Amino acid sequence: MPVLDFIGHASYAISSGSTRLLVDPWFTGHAFDFGWDQISEPAFNPSFLEGVTHIWISHEHPDHFSPPSLASLPDCTRREALVLFQETRDKRVVDYLKKNGFRTKELASGERLDLSDDFSVRCFSRNDGDSWILLEAQGRRIVNLNDCVLNTPGRLKLVKRVVENADVLLTQFGYANWKGNRDEPGVRAAAVAQKLKAIQLQARTLEAKTVMPFASFIYFCHEENRFMNDRLAGLPDVIRAIEGVNARPVLLYPGDCWSVGAPWNNHASLSRYAADYVAIAQREMVKSRPVTVPEIKECAKKMLEDVAGHNGASFLRLLYALKVLTPLRFWISDLTTACELSLLDGLSVSSGAKREECDIELESGALAYALKFPWGMGTLLVNARFQTISPDAENRYGNVCEIRSLNMRGFSLPKDLPRVVADRLHDEGGLIEFVKRARNRITSRGRGGAVARSVERTAE
Repeated sequence: MPVLDFIGHASYAISSGSTRLLVDPWFTGHAFDFGWDQISEPAFNPSFLEGVTHIWISHEHPDHFSPPSLASLPDCTRREALVLFQETRDKRVVDYLKKNGFRTKELASGERLDLSDDFSVRCFSRNDGDSWILLEAQGRRIVNLNDCVLNTPGRLKLVKRVVENADVLLTQFGYANWKGNRDEPGVRAAAVAQKLKAIQLQARTLEAKTVMPFASFIYFCHEENRFMNDRLAGLPDVIRAIEGVNARPVLLYPGDCWSVGAPWNNHASLSRYAADYVAIAQREMVKSRPVTVPEIKECAKKMLEDVAGHNGASFLRLLYALKVLTPLRFWISDLTTACELSLLDGLSVSSGAKREECDIELESGALAYALKFPWGMGTLLVNARFQTISPDAENRYGNVCEIRSLNMRGFSLPKDLPRVVADRLHDEGGLIEFVKRARNRITSRGRGGAVARSVERTAE
């Protein structure tokens, strides 16, 4: 039987004979602009990692693609292991890997690669930049959905068509992005309940014999987002949800080793995780230094140049005229000042504006990061270092974030709009499902609406 060694969060290794595939290594450091840390210490074993022959990275998010962790791999692994990544337009990840001396291979969506005589891999890309993987080793089918938001029958039928049934399903079990303000714990509780239902739908659809919850072993580690820890998914509830659809739960703690298909007792791992979850409240939270208004303006200037380089000005003007995009007002709490952001006109300081007239409250460091990097606005949604003020803030911010996300992944608007729509039609499982989701997106104005959908990766 293939052997699975769990390292932590979304990272593990599958070994079959002399072939060892390492998945999404994250051993060290924080993620998402110091917004996340791992609940349990990863099991970093250099001698074990020296045997890695292949590495698969699911997508660019820093809890899956972690440059510091890749740099910490043993020298022989960095020289000799073949890194697999989905084929993308932007080539950012592959270019980084090549520049740092890694051997790489891009996988077209659905392409099969034989790692050995009895071990193969197929990687399937999603329109939002994520990908999922089907591993077949010694007659076992192991499906890793990681962060892919596959939570509807339409989306899952594409997976079912390929997989048929899964011996092992690896999937998320908790929220991992902004879910309500400090005083809205009910929003987070509802997100967990929704995630458990998604796990059950996945398990039933794929006829999973075993479900392994993973990729949600994080906590919000910054003083600006610590409130998000108040409703983290309870592992006993996750176990019960899996058992509720007649699948077998296998919960692994960092350092655990499991022969795929063999019996497993969850008691020890539940006990160890319980202690780690309790300890979160005692851990020191990250604090960020203030950033000056001139620094924030410089970040916004570079962002505007990047947006102009990817999108037609007439198209952006049309989106603003139709109010698909609207100027966003931020209240910078540590500077007690407001600013307004437009993808057409840039950032302007509104010295006379009051907090209640703004859309989003956050500290200067979080805003600077969101503006500075192409992925920054998406990062802010994931690390939850903000509070909404206006009722429609999440929808308005989500639409701006959508533009930045598409540009980051190499799409220009309106030129690539037909390709974007076609990809989404495909990933939703057809026109009916696509229209249904689009209608929900347009009409939803409640908490967690556009924000949750624009980074639905999470579930985070």
